[in-house]
Amino acid sequence: MSESDKEIFDARKLAVDMYVDGAPLEDIFNSTNIPSSDVRRFTKRCMSVCSNGMVAGYTALIPHFRIATYERVAPMQNPGESVRGGYAGALGALFRQYPNLEQYLIGKVIPKKSKKAPKEINMNAKALFNHFHAFLKAEGHPANEWPLNVEYQGYRSVAGFLKGIKLRYFDSFTRISGSSEAIAQLAVGRGIDSILKLNGFLDVFEIDSHKVDAHFVVAMRNSAGLLTYVQIKKISLIAIVEKATSAVWWMKVVYSPEVTSQDIVDIITESLRSVLPKPRTNNLNLTLPDGACFPTERFPALVGSLPSCIFFDNALAHQATIVSFELRKLLGVSLCYGAPAKFERRPNVERAFKEVAAYMMRMPNRASSIPGVGAAGIKAAVEYRIEADEVEEMLYYHHAMANGLPSEGKDGLSPLDMIGQYLGRDNFSYIPRSPIAAVLPSIAFKKTVARVKVIGYPIKGVRGYIQIDRVRYKSEVLSYSTWLIGELLTVEIDESDMRSVEAFLPDGSPIGTLTATSGWEKTKHSRRTRKAINKLVRARLLILAHSDDPVIAFLQYQAKKAQSLHASQEKIVETPNDRKNAGAATAYKKALHESGQPMPPLQPAPGGPPAQPAPAKPSKPGTEPFIDPTKSYDSVVPDTVLNIRNLFK
Repeated sequence: MSESDKEIFDARKLAVDMYVDGAPLEDIFNSTNIPSSDVRRFTKRCMSVCSNGMVAGYTALIPHFRIATYERVAPMQNPGESVRGGYAGALGALFRQYPNLEQYLIGKVIPKKSKKAPKEINMNAKALFNHFHAFLKAEGHPANEWPLNVEYQGYRSVAGFLKGIKLRYFDSFTRISGSSEAIAQLAVGRGIDSILKLNGFLDVFEIDSHKVDAHFVVAMRNSAGLLTYVQIKKISLIAIVEKATSAVWWMKVVYSPEVTSQDIVDIITESLRSVLPKPRTNNLNLTLPDGACFPTERFPALVGSLPSCIFFDNALAHQATIVSFELRKLLGVSLCYGAPAKFERRPNVERAFKEVAAYMMRMPNRASSIPGVGAAGIKAAVEYRIEADEVEEMLYYHHAMANGLPSEGKDGLSPLDMIGQYLGRDNFSYIPRSPIAAVLPSIAFKKTVARVKVIGYPIKGVRGYIQIDRVRYKSEVLSYSTWLIGELLTVEIDESDMRSVEAFLPDGSPIGTLTATSGWEKTKHSRRTRKAINKLVRARLLILAHSDDPVIAFLQYQAKKAQSLHASQEKIVETPNDRKNAGAATAYKKALHESGQPMPPLQPAPGGPPAQPAPAKPSKPGTEPFIDPTKSYDSVVPDTVLNIRNLFK
């Protein structure tokens, strides 16, 4: 509003206020210089109803403000094709002349949903103009009347009408013509402030995943017992970040280019454990200084603590039933997915991934779509033996260091320092939200419950057993409890270790541990790995003898399949078959990581001498691993090995 218009508005407002308060008209004129007739008119305008259905109020006193829609009364003359102007309200007059025209055009812009025929979406002005003229032609509109008697034949009026319809029916137009991100955005941005404020400590966990844009290899033994290095597919990183302090609560490396819902469940349940599952190797000889760790390692009181809400994005893995329903019910937290493509809602975890991406760009094995650069990354991964375990070591080190690093944005405090002060407030009276101690172990190790039937055939001498995922489970107690045959037992399944389950009678009494048979009890494996093995067995791609260890046989199968990729170190060009073999290498690494076992036993070549083990990798001086496990496999490192540790200097 300009200064002159503001002076007019203030005078009119003062006049109306004085009139409503009962001041004499003469005093109103002396104060505002507005005659009595205008005072009454302005008062009526304030009490009138606008075209949007709302009372006009003081808005009606704004100069040039129109309360009702303009309706043209004067007839339109035929000025000839070269004359412009003088057609204000012409389109509205045409709508009154043809009552169905306006709704006809609106129906073209906002079509009704129909399963019989597809409808045009995202209507533009030119297309609507063609519909406009088709309607007039069908109605027999005279050629010597507007709009057929002017230069643009009403195109500008139709274009303005289209723009107004899009704004008037904003929600409907967006649902019809907008992208999925735009449709999701409709639910927010209405000017209504959130009732719940999630700004406190442990109010929110931000969880997201990130593809590591780099190439890695995994070591495998061939039929001669020699080590070969095979490229695997891209791996992914999942992180949990506490919103108030930006502390990385826990991280997990997934040996797959895509994160699944089970991976999301795994990282959440792992973060609740009293002892976090650290990397099994320390090939990079990285050492954490004092004060660098994860929150539950520094503050034991936070073990098993839960947030009030978890912020996800709209990835399919986050929307799966196991996450959106089962995990939410198990943990008792609320889930907030937010609008698609709006990463601003999870700034802390996105910032953490940005730093990881910066590290990856400094490595020679980085991935790239630039011709030559991507091939060089594959070659570097093979030449320098940059193994997949090393990215897990590096990311563990990076996030633990970041937790202890002071930040200017946090007034010189580190995330761990902030957590310490939160816990120390009010004489250490802060009580973290956590599950009941009795159920915490079952949550931390994600045990599911199922009801299974006891199977047995007394006539054939087959004692009682249960079957889960095509594997029989038995125990001495169950074998001698023949009266249980045909009964339903409740079993508690640890999906990260399927070698045994806990069984309970219908009345809740425990009958002990049931152990898998036929070799499935030998090597630790997850339910996901068992299903992958069963799939190969059904397809006759993997033949298991009764004495075989199915997990070891699965690792050997994937190793043989993957090593066809490594026929030559000079083979850099990737073919569809190579990608399939890289997928086999990824499946091999995932199963090996789950089992916690060293590399499978050597398999001699057919007709050849027994395979001899390769020389062990020389121990590196310096520090011990993060934990002290058995090495997952030996590896021979060339003299030109890349010292990735220099990246942290």
